[in-house]
Amino acid sequence: MKFFSEQTNNSILIFGFNTFRNLPNKIHLNKQNRAFYILSKDKIHPNKFIDNQFNSISDLKEFLATYNGKKDIYLCGGKFVYENFINYANEVYLTTVNNKLLNQTEDLVKLDLNNLLKDFKTNELIYKDKDIQIYQYKK
Repeated sequence: MKFFSEQTNNSILIFGFNTFRNLPNKIHLNKQNRAFYILSKDKIHPNKFIDNQFNSISDLKEFLATYNGKKDIYLCGGKFVYENFINYANEVYLTTVNNKLLNQTEDLVKLDLNNLLKDFKTNELIYKDKDIQIYQYKK
């Protein structure tokens, strides 16, 4: 969590609505210096945690094309966001979590990482402890 907080400071974070809705409360409460942008076809009631909403794929693509390279933008999931917008990323931080940390009732999202990361040429393990590993992929 510390790495995520430090890395995303002064940045825009883009989430699909379901992913955003399921975030731990401490991420919402520690929002300082971050803008939360949500992709959802349904209208979301404005609240103090959501700074902007994209109602369509084309709206988000236009935003990414306009601001890519001008502002730090993080695609934070879920699966739909990763599969449709990973090509806009210059870097990927992939976190793997020890199975013992996962709630047994959680539905795990399955991603085809080989396909998603095929355009990224290098990767490096940048953090490891007994519970998680973080890899950085670059184009």
